[in-house]
Amino acid sequence: GFFEKIDEITYPTEMEPYHVQVGKVDKQHIAIFVDMYVNNSYGKTDVLLYGNKKLKTIIVGKMSELVTQNYPIPCIDIDGDGILEIPHTENVSPSNLKKSHLSMDVNNYYKVVNLSSLKLVRQIYEDPYEMNIKIDFPREFWNRYYMVKDAYSSKITLYYRTDDTNESSYYPLMELYHIDIAHKEKYSGFSIIDENDYYVTLSRPIDSTTQIAKEYVSEYKKLLQLVQSPEKFIKRLE
Repeated sequence: GFFEKIDEITYPTEMEPYHVQVGKVDKQHIAIFVDMYVNNSYGKTDVLLYGNKKLKTIIVGKMSELVTQNYPIPCIDIDGDGILEIPHTENVSPSNLKKSHLSMDVNNYYKVVNLSSLKLVRQIYEDPYEMNIKIDFPREFWNRYYMVKDAYSSKITLYYRTDDTNESSYYPLMELYHIDIAHKEKYSGFSIIDENDYYVTLSRPIDSTTQIAKEYVSEYKKLLQLVQSPEKFIKRLE
């Protein structure tokens, strides 16, 4: 037996494929998903269709802005429907950060729609190093929150964001703490996300309703209700 080369795609030398898989891009089409490491610096994904004896990328135009990652993250079927999603790293902190705060990122997962656009289907924050948590943000949060980390302690604050254009318009919604188990008693009333023999991760809602303009109060209260049951979207990272 022998193989016959039908077509090939050549990437620039700075783009190094590290993971290639064949899978469904939608219910009708099979594609080749190429995850690459660019300049030994960040990740990027290409999606190729085969037809008429040619390989052709479908990642064009604005789609190319949503297929990069701060570090290599391969495409996966994030929602279990048999179709692969493309990851993209998004910063979710305001640009006018205080010196005491650190910027934070989440991973967005996009489904290809009509082979010509991307639709956000999941937004996930993972911390495998310190808090050991995974936040799978409910759809109600998307584009409606900021998240910052305290530079001097193991604390994350989630803010409600009222306006995409005014970065000063955001209000505390929830706090997450990762503390020594010996200090657990000081945090009575907090929800426990995870604990072991040494550390405990906790959360509490912060009600900022009185600070918010009336037109945003209804939306804010819906998010406030969600953070009062953190176990529904914040889990221990397995």
